[in-house]
Amino acid sequence: MSKWGYSLNGEDYFGLYDSKEEAIKEGETEAREYEKDSFFVARAITFQPYIYAEDVIEEIQQNAYDNCGEYAETYLDDVQRKHRDELEEKLNEVFSNWINKYGYTPNFYSVEDVETYRLNS
Repeated sequence: MSKWGYSLNGEDYFGLYDSKEEAIKEGETEAREYEKDSFFVARAITFQPYIYAEDVIEEIQQNAYDNCGEYAETYLDDVQRKHRDELEEKLNEVFSNWINKYGYTPNFYSVEDVETYRLNS
């Protein structure tokens, strides 16, 4: 389900409203309070953290090489795609549970479908 935010300057967006109409109402209220003649409403796209197993494997390979030199040169070079995909799924599941458990979920978003609203005098 889409969420919506509003802005008075087109750059800084506020709120995560369940409907576009709610964002318009709040944007209009704020624009009037701050004596603006227009405001913006946009669809909020919340950031979804994602862990790529390939990046994790590369980091571990580099750590192995840094610690053990050339003996570790080919470590994890032969990981099968299905095993990498499984690792990626598990890492993201654990990370998602962790950020939810401790309140580290993103509280920011990017925007799209921006519309400008002008106030009637």
